[in-house]
Amino acid sequence: MSESWRRWEGQVVDGRFPLLQYLGGGERSAVFLTASDEPEIQKAAIKLVETDPGMQELQLTRWEEASQLRQDHLVRLYQMGRCQLDGVWLIYLVMECADEDLGQVLPRRPLSPAEAREVLNPALEALAFLHTRGFALTSLRPANILAVGDQLRLASEHIRRAGEVWERGLDLGPYDAPELPRSGITPAADVWSLGVTLVEALTQHRPKWDLLSSADPLLPPGIPEPFAEIVRHALQRDPAWRWNVPQIQARLLETAAAPAAAAEPAPAGKRRRYGRLAVLILVALAAIVVGLWLFGPPPAKAPSPAPNAVGEAPPQPAPQAAAQPEQAAPVESAAAPETSSAPAAAPAAPRAAEAAPEPTAALESRSTAGAAPGAIVEQVLPDVLPKARESIQGSVKVGVKVRVDPSGKVVDAQLAPAGPSQYFAKAALAAARRWKFRPAGEGDQGAAREWLLRFQFERSGTKVNPEPLSR
Repeated sequence: MSESWRRWEGQVVDGRFPLLQYLGGGERSAVFLTASDEPEIQKAAIKLVETDPGMQELQLTRWEEASQLRQDHLVRLYQMGRCQLDGVWLIYLVMECADEDLGQVLPRRPLSPAEAREVLNPALEALAFLHTRGFALTSLRPANILAVGDQLRLASEHIRRAGEVWERGLDLGPYDAPELPRSGITPAADVWSLGVTLVEALTQHRPKWDLLSSADPLLPPGIPEPFAEIVRHALQRDPAWRWNVPQIQARLLETAAAPAAAAEPAPAGKRRRYGRLAVLILVALAAIVVGLWLFGPPPAKAPSPAPNAVGEAPPQPAPQAAAQPEQAAPVESAAAPETSSAPAAAPAAPRAAEAAPEPTAALESRSTAGAAPGAIVEQVLPDVLPKARESIQGSVKVGVKVRVDPSGKVVDAQLAPAGPSQYFAKAALAAARRWKFRPAGEGDQGAAREWLLRFQFERSGTKVNPEPLSR
């Protein structure tokens, strides 16, 4: 049935939820982008599941229970029910729509140790919340570690009560604990899945193990501490020997201040303050998903600054001669400094600090007097969340090709290329659409012009190099 899901785009489920865009699916289920006029439901996705009639009521009951489990790092479940499309009876689930998941990032690169901590801490918070209430996640894997705005959240549609029977028999996936067929759903099985996921996040490879053997999994090389120790305890074949979630959290907290302790000794009066600084940084970053997966809100246009305003782009030289090729100089904005209002002591399980959006970059407005047709009138730099900018390793480059109509307005913008991050690609594309160019002059025949805007995001700021492609 996987080939036929897309045909339902445009239909409405239960008279309330339109199927706006097919996002993906398999033989028995599919996910669509949807919308609702209910205030609680903002950006949402709807999952359609074709299941046996005898299982429908059980699954709806599980979703209803999971929807009552509210925690900052669990995906919100909004509505569920039955529906009929083209004579096919289905059950549906409306939930928060993620911007990106860890499974999309790992094929490009592994996480750094610092990024692994940022992912691991909020995941452990969510698991601790479930386990203390008698539930298990049952589906922890990279594809179910999601970025929703600037929050990391775990997919919650597969939450089950601890003690339930494993209904898939001996059918185990690469992240499933080996004891599930005989022991059923347990918190220890979540810890196993966490261990496999952590190994893959740090190395891009999963551990190797044999279901018929009693030996512990074989780990790939290169796992740094303390993650290697955590993984060894999480992937014990005997679930009684595995660490539980509080033990893993305690081990992470023990090593949280290690980078500060290894640094060059500070004067006696400053050592205590520097020791606390490392903890504050971890608190601020604890639940923020890797910057390369974040999606911020669409940028709002900022007014042009006064001359010599802070953050203003460098002034550009006047065109030298009409016969010379037209080339605009790069524009650069400095990253806004960020301050922390976190408490002086880290809690037992760090929570995310709110990250205020970075102020809109200063816009450069040029006079059109004397400028050659096609010259840039206004350049707009992308808005970037401070947390996203801090995550940059080196630089992130994004190209945007824009088409300009005779009035100087951008009428089309396309990524060329998109670069490694959807978040920065989205920010660059939104900014490029707001550029303005000088209207076409006489003899230009009203032809559309094309420019390539090369954006380069760095921790210190954002640069853009405009390059004319056609006149």
